[in-house]
Amino acid sequence: MEEQEKHPFLYIPCYTEKTSLCWEQMVPYGRKFFFRKGETFLLGTQKDEFGYIKQGLVSCYFKDQAGTRDEIRSFIGPGSLIKETLCACGYGKFQSRHKAITDVEIYLFDFDIIYQPSFFAEHVDLIRNFHFSLAAKSLSYQFFSSVMKQKSISQKLAFYVYGHYLFNGCRTSFKPQLTQTLVAELMGVNNLTVNRVVAKWKKDNILACWTKNKMEIQDIAMVQELRYAENLIV
Repeated sequence: MEEQEKHPFLYIPCYTEKTSLCWEQMVPYGRKFFFRKGETFLLGTQKDEFGYIKQGLVSCYFKDQAGTRDEIRSFIGPGSLIKETLCACGYGKFQSRHKAITDVEIYLFDFDIIYQPSFFAEHVDLIRNFHFSLAAKSLSYQFFSSVMKQKSISQKLAFYVYGHYLFNGCRTSFKPQLTQTLVAELMGVNNLTVNRVVAKWKKDNILACWTKNKMEIQDIAMVQELRYAENLIV
């Protein structure tokens, strides 16, 4: 799991932010959409389209074939492309389901522009970033899968807390990118389960607090160790 230290886009599994800021220049040419906090929406119509998130945080869903439930698989924040992975795999016409975690402003583009000779010649940086975004998200999803294979909630949660620590410049006090509730949704577990682990960590002086606006880590060495602890019941 040393990849978490080596690659900045694996700091917080399945959380992407500011990976495609160069696409900001294309905003005037995109189709603008605005979604309110808590609103569920679909991206995609009759053609392959991908988007750029100018502001806000979006959770991306995957609906299983049986239609029994929706599982949040990733969070994508401002300055990042969205749905480009589906377009690149030939599933751009699929209407992917999303939820606005905050107010969100998105600009959609026709996937065909990637293959237009004139666009390629004028915006080589955007083409390179498009492919970089695909690679970064692919690595993130692979890392997420490996985290989900860990035996305990404590192990899984430790990856997220340690990821917040790395993402915020190895500081032990900061505003976290994801709340306990959002991490629980991402991992597919009950929020009370996450609350119980966090409460135990507070009791053991591992965490001082984890609120919407502040995370304070007291024992980062223990958090790092918990990622690999195999004999945990919690």
